Amino acid sequence: MFHGTIRFSANLASMTSKGVSCWCGGLARQEGPTLAVEEAAVQTADAVCFGNLAQRTAVGASAVRRLVDASGPDALRIFDVNLRLPFVQTEVVCASLERTTVVKLNDQELPVLAGMLGLEGTEERQLAVLNARGC
Repeated sequence: MFHGTIRFSANLASMTSKGVSCWCGGLARQEGPTLAVEEAAVQTADAVCFGNLAQRTAVGASAVRRLVDASGPDALRIFDVNLRLPFVQTEVVCASLERTTVVKLNDQELPVLAGMLGLEGTEERQLAVLNARGC
């Protein structure tokens, strides 16, 4: 349960009752000083949540990658695949998967993701291959 929040622009950094900080962001159009403030917050976060939709522009993708890369080495990096046409770009998905420790996806997104990455077999097999990649 979250008990305190600090708002950074359109993004939310939260502290849980156990003292775990989490940063969740939507950065489709952000850059400059606001990004620097959020980058500082991400460096101490225990978890970073980011998604595909925030990366639908080059500026958004760059900002998300910069922030995820700024997170600490032990931070949980949660990628919400959130595949919504026409905002599906294989490059963005692959770059996000390379940075993540947890992938959040639903039953409809797994077949699309599997096709994008050339994953074959049952759903269990596809998930096992994703897991073996470090996701």
